[in-house]
Amino acid sequence: MNPASTANNVWLGTTVTGAGATPSGTVSFYEGSALLGSTTLSGGQGLLLYQFTQGGTHNVVGVYTGDANNAGSTSPTLAEVVIVPAPTTSTLTSTSTSVAVNQSFTLNVTVTGSSPTGIVNFLDNNGGISPNVTLVSGQASFTTSLATGGTHNLTVQYYGDLYNSIGTSNVVAVN
Repeated sequence: MNPASTANNVWLGTTVTGAGATPSGTVSFYEGSALLGSTTLSGGQGLLLYQFTQGGTHNVVGVYTGDANNAGSTSPTLAEVVIVPAPTTSTLTSTSTSVAVNQSFTLNVTVTGSSPTGIVNFLDNNGGISPNVTLVSGQASFTTSLATGGTHNLTVQYYGDLYNSIGTSNVVAVN
């Protein structure tokens, strides 16, 4: 995945071909002299799940050690661009904080950051009460009702995107 984000894992992959038998053995991924990790080839392919912790351009190569039938080799350099997501703030409001059982009300969230996109989930005491709701211009709404009385602590979970960090909103108590 290029670009990648420090908030997500990326797959580093390579395909090794040989003159005869399908290559087997190990491929290791490096950034300069720093070993990022190693994986065993399967069908001549190697995949490594990795998370970069710093932004910038990371020059990565795959190094195949070879086997009895195939010589070792080094892949071309992959310039993986890694972005550090901006912090976000999610602000939740409700059209009402006092409702009767089964009375509809609407929850609204505004997510600020670097033009956030993606999805949010509205939660009741950390349990989901909405399907994935897509942000439009950093905002989303969900109309719901409560099946039981008592205090319900409502929040929103924002799942982030390439340029924005995940986050949880303030709590709105509805009873």
